[in-house]
Formats: sequence, C-alpha cells, structure tokens
Amino acid sequence: MRCIKPNEDKSPTQFNYERCKHQVMYLGLLENVRVRRAGFAFRMNYTRFLLRSHSAVTSVLFCCATQCCAYA
Repeated sequence: MRCIKPNEDKSPTQFNYERCKHQVMYLGLLENVRVRRAGFAFRMNYTRFLLRSHSAVTSVLFCCATQCCAYA
C-alpha cells in the first residue's frame, strides 16, 4: 500500500499536481502499472500462500528461536 500526500497543508480541498507526480515517480508506481498490464498481475490467496510457505517460515522461526542463524 502506498500513501500519496496531495498537499503540504493537509487540506481536503487542495491538490498539488507536481507534488503528487513526484511521489508517483519516486515510488515507482508507473512501473508497477506497466508490469501488471503486461500480464504479470498475480495475487496468491493468503491461505494458499500460508500453506505453500509454511515449512520455510517454520524453519526460519525455529532457527531464530534457537539462535542457530545469523538473523537471531
């Protein structure tokens, strides 16, 4: 999720086009749209993701809990 601030004054009636354009370019949102339009718009169901990544996540959590890896 990306938040774009339309003005400096937090006013609902003001819109600074240049500020929004800069934020969109800086965040890479246009590139994201191009990639999605090219056919790479894929979202996996959260339950399916958990089932597929359960073993990897469990091993990382176990590893860090026992302090056997560099990330602990």
